[in-house]
Amino acid sequence: HTLRPVGMTLQPPPQLQNCIEPTRVADSKVGFGKELKADSLQKKSHRGAWQKRHFVLDTRELTYYKGHKARVFQLDDFQDALAGKPNSGEFFIVFSSKDRQSIAFPEKRLHLRVINGGAEAAREWADAMAAARRQRDLERAAGMAKPPAAPTAPAALAPPPIAPPPLAPPPMAGLPPPPPPPGVGCAPPPPPMPPKPPKPPP
Repeated sequence: HTLRPVGMTLQPPPQLQNCIEPTRVADSKVGFGKELKADSLQKKSHRGAWQKRHFVLDTRELTYYKGHKARVFQLDDFQDALAGKPNSGEFFIVFSSKDRQSIAFPEKRLHLRVINGGAEAAREWADAMAAARRQRDLERAAGMAKPPAAPTAPAALAPPPIAPPPLAPPPMAGLPPPPPPPGVGCAPPPPPMPPKPPKPPP
């Protein structure tokens, strides 16, 4: 998980709005989900100290703010939400780790504690995380179940051109050419001679 500027998140916490001008950066890899839950919680550091952080849960990720930066955990990596000590308001959120260098620690745990509300408020956060992950899985399954688009019919092909009639074979050598058909290639016949008049008697 990496740190990213507040401008890359959905909504900055109220305490940072006066010192930072929020901007939304257009990036196909960054999704801005609908906010589901937001509150200030205490996060236990690896040294055992409780640190106040502002958490925002939306339909895609869980984000907590530290100063002018935010740390983001994708809902796709969410695994479980576990209860802490009884009546302490503590709970754990477990994510799978994508860090190749931490093979010995395949998961990332956030040890959190609500500031107000005790165990009931902690259970509300755990239930909200689980419900958001279930909704995320349903959306992904619905997207995979969509039927593929029908293929576009190819354009109709034009009919092939009509072939010209075959040529007559050439005349064989040594033979006279065939006579032309009547009325083709010759002069018209002369008109018939009128009959001779009869000779007068002597």
